[in-house]
Amino acid sequence: MKKTSKTFLMSPRWNSVLAAILIFTASLPAGAAGNDIGVLKTRYADYLLEARTDVDAVAKHMRTLQGDGAWADIDYTDQTRGAWRTARHLSRIEDMARIYRDSDSAYRGNADVKAAILKALGYWLEHDFTNPNWWSNDIGVPQSILNILILMDGEVPAAMVQRAMNSSLKRSKIGMTGQNKVWLAGNVFLRSLLTGDEKQMKKARDTIFSEVRVTTKEGIQPDWSFHQHGPQQQFGNYGKNFGDSITRWALVFRGTDYALDSGRLAILRDYLLRGPSWIMWKGHFDFSACGRQIGENCQPRKGRETLAQLERMLRIDSANADHYRRIIENNRNETVNIMVGNKQFWSSDMMAHRRPQWYASVKMSSERVIGGEMINSENMNGLHLGDGVLFVYRTALEYDGIQAIWDWHRLPGTTTDQSIKDLTPGRVRCRLPTDFVGGVSDGSNGLAAFDYKRDGLSARKSWFFLDDAIVCLGAGIHADESGSVLTSVQQSLLRGAVVTASGEAKPGAAALQSGDWVHHADIGYLILDGAKTTLRIANQEGSWKKVIGRRPEAPVAGDVFSIWVDHGRAPKNGSYAYAVFPEASAADMARRAANPGFLILRNTPELQAVASAEGVQAVFYVPGELALPNGQTILTDTPCIASVSQSPDGRSVCVAEPTGKKVGLELKIGGETIIVELPVGGDAGKTDQQAITGR
Repeated sequence: MKKTSKTFLMSPRWNSVLAAILIFTASLPAGAAGNDIGVLKTRYADYLLEARTDVDAVAKHMRTLQGDGAWADIDYTDQTRGAWRTARHLSRIEDMARIYRDSDSAYRGNADVKAAILKALGYWLEHDFTNPNWWSNDIGVPQSILNILILMDGEVPAAMVQRAMNSSLKRSKIGMTGQNKVWLAGNVFLRSLLTGDEKQMKKARDTIFSEVRVTTKEGIQPDWSFHQHGPQQQFGNYGKNFGDSITRWALVFRGTDYALDSGRLAILRDYLLRGPSWIMWKGHFDFSACGRQIGENCQPRKGRETLAQLERMLRIDSANADHYRRIIENNRNETVNIMVGNKQFWSSDMMAHRRPQWYASVKMSSERVIGGEMINSENMNGLHLGDGVLFVYRTALEYDGIQAIWDWHRLPGTTTDQSIKDLTPGRVRCRLPTDFVGGVSDGSNGLAAFDYKRDGLSARKSWFFLDDAIVCLGAGIHADESGSVLTSVQQSLLRGAVVTASGEAKPGAAALQSGDWVHHADIGYLILDGAKTTLRIANQEGSWKKVIGRRPEAPVAGDVFSIWVDHGRAPKNGSYAYAVFPEASAADMARRAANPGFLILRNTPELQAVASAEGVQAVFYVPGELALPNGQTILTDTPCIASVSQSPDGRSVCVAEPTGKKVGLELKIGGETIIVELPVGGDAGKTDQQAITGR
């Protein structure tokens, strides 16, 4: 049932009229409903009516609309490439069209509303405003105008429709790749729907769904991540928009001869369940998956939009509704996380680790994978976002809105040169000259490794994701020339008391030594090797303008909790070791300092390895041998990442060769020789798992 209030008017969600249509079309032979243009118009309009509309704001816009069809508070000369202010004119018309079309609206069919819509639309069409950003001209503006025309359902004069067809709407043409291709084809479909051109509708439909595929080009990757603008993880921008577009069209086309076929439906299902669902925590998007559009509230907003896609899948893919419902409930209720495990996104140099009470991820980049981008003045200081950022979440609010006051030189998990002044990302600067970047995962635990190289600074970095801890190692930290090189353990919002072995920490900076521990916001940190480590509690100042260039310079401030290791200037063979315990009390940390529950076997530029109750995980940067606590050894003839684990089913080894350049390697474990045929093509870098027969 629709919910209404004085301020917000919620649209009907597939009301009884639509339900009757669906029942009727379901009884027809296959393909019979596909030619019913009226059904498709109604379904698309119902989709548009699901948007929340502020009726009071719409009423104000009607009152302030000028005689010529313009609004005095809109800058029609604006040429900002992102968040184009002039386009608000069309957004206001869309809102008016919603309340005019909505059957439960007090403004349904209101003559004054219609007059305002036509006047404002006429003003836009007369001037045909454009922007330096091609996206607004070819996708955004045509989409808004088409939405208005669909909502008005034939009540816009033919001459005005034709004027739109000859100007704004003709700029949308089928082409490009990935989500841009989907957007353009969607506009072509709507334009053809209005003209009744069924041949062009079919072509546009086929083009939209042609991107529901697994590819190594732009789009859904073999590991279920999403790439756009080259090999770049785009879950939070283009990937999110892709999920929105495809679920929207699948819902509109359902039950007609335009419907999504079962094969592509399976791909869409796998993408949503094995891709973005993995990087949401308590309804918030992992910040590493947000992309360049990282303003206030971006994490909860992107999470809500992704959950809305899963809600559509309840109707599109009802046979698998339980899978979508569990993820939706898991993200909307204060329940223990049921999505537990470790996932390696080998196509995107990223790893996600989930436990019942916490979530963590590490994001890297390489010569294969771009770490980030700055477009339309968005993500102005995100150079290091793909440089081994480690985020750890309990509440999902740890980094919510911190970006305006972050020290972008000290992103959590990174090892960086503090003297770099320009932190603007770019496709060249965010594609590092290194190929030994990746991870190994057995589905439960994982290990990520990063042969980091940037502007003369190099480091061998690894993250061991265990059942209740993350062990972070760094070795071979070297720079011939640099400013101070810091490894950031954490930089998050201050949430409550900070406790150390000496008691509650006070605001300001304090020195830590190897063996010291810190507890904050239910997360513990144990410094294992960090000769010059600093804990700081301080108020940090900044502004959103340094994040998004078009934002005003208004100052922002907040209290921040930080830990970092200082390797000095131009370090030679520097190192660090620390562990994060995301589900620990202060009392637990006191015990963990004496018995951390794991053993660091090696931390050198050649080999990093950790033994725990889960088994042994090791990064061989060069061919070599590792002595195990049980007296056996692991010997490899090829640089690789390996994990040996024991389960009730026996011992097994997981191996990955992150460069993707080898087709096979040989391991010797406890005298047993294991020949590994490595995945190739789109699966290059993926984990290979084999049983070990010996003990």
